[in-house]
Amino acid sequence: MAAAVLVAGLGFSTSVMALDEVNFQWSWIPTGFYAPISAGMAMGFYEDEGIDLTVSTGRGSGDAVKKVAGGGSPIGDGDISAVMSARAEEGAPVKCLMHEHNHSPHSLFILKSSGISHFKDLEGKTLATTPGNSHRNYFPIAARMAGLDPDTVSWTVVDATAMPSLLINKRVDGVPYFTSNASFVEPQAKAIGDELVIIPFADYGFDIYSYCIYARDDVIEEQSDMLQRFLKATVRSFVWARDNPEEAARLHKERWPDTKYEDNLAGWVDLSGNMFGKDKSKDWTGHYDMAKVQKTYDVLVESRGLNPDFDVTEVIHDSLLPQM
Repeated sequence: MAAAVLVAGLGFSTSVMALDEVNFQWSWIPTGFYAPISAGMAMGFYEDEGIDLTVSTGRGSGDAVKKVAGGGSPIGDGDISAVMSARAEEGAPVKCLMHEHNHSPHSLFILKSSGISHFKDLEGKTLATTPGNSHRNYFPIAARMAGLDPDTVSWTVVDATAMPSLLINKRVDGVPYFTSNASFVEPQAKAIGDELVIIPFADYGFDIYSYCIYARDDVIEEQSDMLQRFLKATVRSFVWARDNPEEAARLHKERWPDTKYEDNLAGWVDLSGNMFGKDKSKDWTGHYDMAKVQKTYDVLVESRGLNPDFDVTEVIHDSLLPQM
């Protein structure tokens, strides 16, 4: 009943209209995290809203924010920490339109053979990360919560595609990933006779927003109608993928043949659990609770030394979301 009301409330349009060409800048490679978007494109949800959608893969949230802020794409996705940091530190003209995660999916991937099982075991170790990676921003807080001095851990910045091999070849002691990425790293660990260990940041009390979809200020001001239609199609895609996870994973593989169906399904199920709950009982709307937005920014103030007086309302613009 709830799903029927949700879908009906979106008021999906089927009218024929000239298609707007829109590029969506992803912050990451095409993991199952993006299965709903591929499904929405395949099912014609974006075309229904007059949008000819293309996507560009990325190499981290910080990189994606720079591309959108610089005019490369009108819309992007990535961790809200990257959006907040770019706006507060550099005045980057980007704002979050909707959130995707209700809580942090950040984690560290470790090999069992390393003997590391807890944050405290990371003292003197080396972790790999990508430019602007939100894990790096949040790590000091999680480390302190776990009783570890974050300054005792070294970091090396690499390209996103290099992280799995660095871990598997034991050139670093750990790599940060969303929990949804376990499905494609775990087989690589098993292939060398090892086992993947996941250390979630949420285990240390992280109750913050994570991924969001954002747009540039000028796009919000001048193309609000397009953004409304884009968000309507995107919400429709998430709801449909929630109810049809296997088909969403299959459609994602059709669009990205190098991905694996099993990995796509696992990645989407993990994200779906963060949005709708593991039992699909949560009422996800994408709208922000500003108290939680402030709490998320406060974490960045502590971990990165951002301006504590920054007005967090400058990074939120969720009024274009469809009414549920």
